[in-house]
Amino acid sequence: MKKTRAFSRLPNVSGVHFEGFEDVTIESRSVVKKDIEDFIKYCKKDAKGTATRVILGEWGEGKTEAYYRFIVPLVKKQNDYAFFVSASTLANCYNDEKTIKLLRTTTLTALRFLVAIFKGIRDETKDKKIKELIP
Repeated sequence: MKKTRAFSRLPNVSGVHFEGFEDVTIESRSVVKKDIEDFIKYCKKDAKGTATRVILGEWGEGKTEAYYRFIVPLVKKQNDYAFFVSASTLANCYNDEKTIKLLRTTTLTALRFLVAIFKGIRDETKDKKIKELIP
């Protein structure tokens, strides 16, 4: 029977960073990182209004991790905001009694979607100021 050599040190407790770790990079994530940085630059310099970016992927591909470990630090460093709303949270917003009552006040699809988005932002955020801004 063959045995592997015992590890010489434990992995970093914070896990593998979005881009990789130490001398190891995850090439596909480098492309995503550049796309995100370009989008944030666009939002700050060229966007004429609110801009939204949707990150799509299968379960476990790193969407949430990309947000919390890359996007949030980058945006906070620039004193800006980014908001996370998962697909399941957004779907659940349409089942909330207060939200349903508000949705019934309009037939405009875009407005109904914005109501759900703001509800999702409020449900997902840990920022008390944002929770106070969105009733």
